Amino acid sequence: YVAACVAGVIELHDCLRVLHARASLMGSMPPGDMLAVALNLDETQECLIDGVGIAASNAPDVTVVSGSSDAVSEFKARVEERDIQTFPLHTSHAFHSEMMEPILAPFEASFEGIELNEPQIPFVSSLTGTWITNEQAVSPSYWAAQLRNGVLFSKGIRQIFEDEAPVF
Repeated sequence: YVAACVAGVIELHDCLRVLHARASLMGSMPPGDMLAVALNLDETQECLIDGVGIAASNAPDVTVVSGSSDAVSEFKARVEERDIQTFPLHTSHAFHSEMMEPILAPFEASFEGIELNEPQIPFVSSLTGTWITNEQAVSPSYWAAQLRNGVLFSKGIRQIFEDEAPVF
């Protein structure tokens, strides 16, 4: 969202309004858990169970999962049986998980009356880990998908390093 503001996609006051709606909606959902796992994204995906999804790929060998407390506990027990390290995240909800699906439509609606512009400065999408497209930047559906799906931070860092003079 900061990158979107800096790039001219959304005005600061509108961004704050959207972020307030996002936080309120996310906070209205049932609680859940998030867990960092010492596995890469592909290895973590192979271990997933029902009710647990990828919330973030933060580093080449660190992935975060999220879901209901029961499902994350079961997932944790299964991977720890294989001597894989896990680290609980101290969060109130299962962010970037299927538990956020009920708020996607209301979140999209929070963009009503807000002008979204094509970026004037390129930035990497946390949803795709690649350069955001003009179509994505101006689509409330894209921003809702970003709320629901995993953050591909590690892939985004690799994308930026492909530039001759990366700026973070």
